[in-house]
Amino acid sequence: PYIRDYLWWILTGLLAVFLYNFGAALLRAVGDSVTPLLFLILSSLMNVALDILFVVYLDFGVSGAAEATVISQYVSGAGIFIYCLFRREFHISGKDRVWNREIFWDMSKLSLLTSLQQSIMNFGILLVQGLVNSFGTTVMAAFAYSPLQDFGNAFSTYVAQNWGAGNKARIRQGVITAGKMIFLFSILASCLVSLLAPTLMGFFVPETAAEVIA
Repeated sequence: PYIRDYLWWILTGLLAVFLYNFGAALLRAVGDSVTPLLFLILSSLMNVALDILFVVYLDFGVSGAAEATVISQYVSGAGIFIYCLFRREFHISGKDRVWNREIFWDMSKLSLLTSLQQSIMNFGILLVQGLVNSFGTTVMAAFAYSPLQDFGNAFSTYVAQNWGAGNKARIRQGVITAGKMIFLFSILASCLVSLLAPTLMGFFVPETAAEVIA
C-alpha cells in the first residue's frame, strides 16, 4: 500500500519532470547551464523543507514525502518553462516552424543512443534492486547507490554542448578531465565509506538501528 500511494503521487509529477528537462535542455543548448542548476537547487531545498513539514509536523507519512517531491518538481518545471518563454533566443516565428529532415535524423541518432543507454542503466538498477530486496528490509534500508552516475549525466551535457559547437578538441580534453575527477572521487568515497561507515549511516538512520548500521 505504501508503494502504491507513493507511486501514484510520483506519476503525477511526470509532466513537471518533462517541463524541467525541456527547459534545461533549451538553456544548455545556448550555453546557459547555471540557470537550470539554480532551479534545481531551489527545488531540492523546497523538497527538504516540505518533507519535514509533511512528514514530521503534519504526519502525512509516505504520501507526504511523495507530495513534497511532486510539488517541488512542479515549482522547478513550471518556473524554468516560464523563464524560457521570456528568453529572447527562444522567440520563434512562423518561418522557423518548418520540417527539416536532416535535423530530425541528427536528433534521432543522438536521442536513440541516449535512450538506449538510459534504458540499459535503469534496467540494470532494477535487477540490482530486486536482488537487494531479496535480502530483507534491513539490507534494503542500508543500501544506497553511488552518485557516480551523475558524473555521466553532467558529462553528457558537456559533450552535447561542445558537439553542437563543433569543438571536438574540447570533448577530448573533457574526457581526460572527467576521468580524473571520477577516479579521485571514487578513491575519496571508498576511503570515507571504509573508515567512517557507522558515522555516515548515522546521518540516515537512528543509532538504535544497529542491524542497519552493521
